[in-house]
Amino acid sequence: RIPITYTTPQTYGLAAGYTITPDPTTNPTKYTVSNGDASKSVVIDASGLSTTTIMQEDGVTPVEANSDELWQFLAEAMGQNGDDAGEKLKNLRATGWDAAGIAAGKKPEDAAAMDMTEAQIFDIINSNYDAGNATAPLAISVTGEWKDDAVSLEYSTTDGSFIGVNGVSTTSTALLTFTGAEATNFQTITVDFSASSNVNNEGTSTISAYNGDQEGYNAGRKLGNMTGVSVQNNGMIYATYDNGQSKLLGQIAGAAFANASGLSKEGDNLYAATQNSGEFDGIGVDFTSDGGYITTGVLEMSNVDLSAEFTSMITTQRGFQANSRVITVSDTMLEELTNLKR
Repeated sequence: RIPITYTTPQTYGLAAGYTITPDPTTNPTKYTVSNGDASKSVVIDASGLSTTTIMQEDGVTPVEANSDELWQFLAEAMGQNGDDAGEKLKNLRATGWDAAGIAAGKKPEDAAAMDMTEAQIFDIINSNYDAGNATAPLAISVTGEWKDDAVSLEYSTTDGSFIGVNGVSTTSTALLTFTGAEATNFQTITVDFSASSNVNNEGTSTISAYNGDQEGYNAGRKLGNMTGVSVQNNGMIYATYDNGQSKLLGQIAGAAFANASGLSKEGDNLYAATQNSGEFDGIGVDFTSDGGYITTGVLEMSNVDLSAEFTSMITTQRGFQANSRVITVSDTMLEELTNLKR
């Protein structure tokens, strides 16, 4: 929510159809604020809210002191009928919050009272009440209204056109800066208010925002967690995230040598640079430039040394044959022993 500072004081006075009754009439100690048919009323004394006929949704339990319903009723009694009128009334600040004060660095926390209380409403009624004119007391005049400690927008009270930011007519932008542990993941946002205006519009704001950036509206996304990595046939390495985005992490490059035939074969498809091949430049080349490509997720064809494997197979076979002959000799000897016994 954006705090708004008015160029002239805003006055809240008793609305038509509402009455304020003092008790007693002379030197009052409390006041009753009622609507036209007296179906709703609140009694306020120097200590604040005393009694109320404003009920909660159950129709039986009175609303609590400092409740939204109470402040809304008081705001409507003072001629403010917007849905957030009660909140605005509660958040009224002391006088002096004008453009000059804000431009000089005055902030809401410098005020003695951050929120108006029922007791302060009583003081205002008590100081403004006119016993001879019971329908025209209760006037509050303020020069500013704060919602958050952010920027102050100033508009013309004549036609509602934009004037400036923080009391400076030559400034039309404000910065939204992110704070917190993950603030480094976001950039500062510049908001331009020059095209905005402030008119009654029955208390409804029509200012809205788009997610995304100037290059593509509605392109903004939440901060995502990596869910996978893939390698394209051109060596591009992409990461995918659970927010639907993908990001290029890098590319696999091929090593180029002045004399590839001079590389030393180390076995297992590994080669080493030699003086004859030349040294690797440390940069690499795009192997797709001459038709090369990478295939992922497949099994590479075997590059077995056939002569070595045949030699190993023959050795194993001969060993098996020798072991078989030992078993045959042993069986023959046992047979001869059996015959001798006979």
